[in-house]
Amino acid sequence: MHYFGCFSRLRLIFRQFQSGSPTLEMFEAQLFRKRVFILLVSFIFCLPYLTSGTFAQSNKTGSTVDMLDAGTLPVGLRLVGIQIHLDPGYKTYWREPGDSGLPPVFDWQGSENVATVDVRWPVPVRFADGSGSSSGYTESVILPVLVTLRDTGQPARLKLKIDYGICAELCVPALGEGELSLLPDAMVTPHRERVEAALGTVPQSARLGDGVLPGVVGIEPDVKETVLRVKVARLAGSREPDLFVEGPKGWYFGQPVLSGATDGTELDWLVPVEQKPDAGSLAGLTLTLTAVAGSKATETSIRLDEQGRAR
Repeated sequence: MHYFGCFSRLRLIFRQFQSGSPTLEMFEAQLFRKRVFILLVSFIFCLPYLTSGTFAQSNKTGSTVDMLDAGTLPVGLRLVGIQIHLDPGYKTYWREPGDSGLPPVFDWQGSENVATVDVRWPVPVRFADGSGSSSGYTESVILPVLVTLRDTGQPARLKLKIDYGICAELCVPALGEGELSLLPDAMVTPHRERVEAALGTVPQSARLGDGVLPGVVGIEPDVKETVLRVKVARLAGSREPDLFVEGPKGWYFGQPVLSGATDGTELDWLVPVEQKPDAGSLAGLTLTLTAVAGSKATETSIRLDEQGRAR
């Protein structure tokens, strides 16, 4: 059932409610109570379809998932939120989970009137996980999604299968399946404020040395290409700086170590190259670096030169 089915069902009940026969006075009070009860139950049943997506979960404890319609953005895109509810003591993983864990995997097959889907990632946190550290979220999180429709004047249906990992004392895989009906020109929805707030926690796009803080200003490898030295322009007064480095498939970079501030305006990070393909070289490699300074963060895509440097 979806929006249109719910509305049709409610309209039918209203018509039945209005069609009572005056010749059945002895049953009138009972019929009235019965119809009001059915109307209330049907409204409660339909309410989730008016406000969010409907989901079936494979895991019964630890987490649940929902899709939230946040309406149409001024640029014509539809804003949707994938909300992962975490039970107390549980955590879930970022797109690059770290030493262990499962990154979320999204399957949008079966969606209707949908051209592209772009999942955005709020800034993660680090947490101890087994023998190392992982990256993700220790509280419930909303992943903003920018959806491009093929025809903005027509309804759309967003279908999702999501595989993700959750972890308390033990880490287990989780699976959710659901769908969300998107009516055309829905500018305001009950979920707009929350999903926009989540979008505001996504790192700002930046370029190497463009002055946006905190920002990456240089990368240089050691002789054996086992460690990258990354210089980050610091944000004055910010606390809890961090750096997340991602490479293409087959490459894995360990947790950066802050070696100090070079001149008071830059932070020096040492990033171990813990895994790379056979005969893999830093030359020409494209990296994604997320620099964090308190509540501020930037995301920079950088292609290294023939010496594995960027500056």
